[in-house]
Amino acid sequence: DIGSGGTTQVLLEALCSLRLQGLQLSADDRLRKRFPKDRAQAFLSLDKNSAGLYWAGQPILERFLSQDVGATVGYTSEGEKVTVRHTQQTAEPKVHAIQRGVLSFAEAWMQSVLADLHIPGNIAIQPFLQLMGHPTKQQVTWLGPIQIEDGDLYRLAVPDSLPRYLLHPGDFKKDLREARWKIGFLKKLFPIPLPYNRLYLKMKSEKER
Repeated sequence: DIGSGGTTQVLLEALCSLRLQGLQLSADDRLRKRFPKDRAQAFLSLDKNSAGLYWAGQPILERFLSQDVGATVGYTSEGEKVTVRHTQQTAEPKVHAIQRGVLSFAEAWMQSVLADLHIPGNIAIQPFLQLMGHPTKQQVTWLGPIQIEDGDLYRLAVPDSLPRYLLHPGDFKKDLREARWKIGFLKKLFPIPLPYNRLYLKMKSEKER
């Protein structure tokens, strides 16, 4: 995994004086400009709206794929032994349950008649994009409390009450900024059917101008 911009590959190649074949689930323009396709392969090539939903959910996807070992903060070298130093990560039973379900599904798939069926990445990612952009109330309630390590610990989507935010709009801005699943945050806070995915992408577009 070389990172969305390929920085990990650039550093490793410079430090180790070798050429690598990098892999990345998605990618930004830096990766495509730095490497030809035969040196760094990205598995997704999404349109603007799909890419917006992917990056909105990327911290969640990374958490689902990771073990509860915390973020790497450095390395200690003693002779030929290199020890990774990392922060403490709270164990998340819900994440473990998701991971067990994914592994069980993959094992069952590989033993079925579908084992040789190839599903393109842009199709395989659609259920995740659907979850990120159009979550159900049950999904937001179940996934919202999960913590994400991003320099500090943040929950995915756990808003306070709407009356409190009406009295303290500054708290709403702070909590929304810290939520790592903003579409889920809005869905949980406002119990009405709104196009939260389009609202989020609009806010994101306005912020980037």
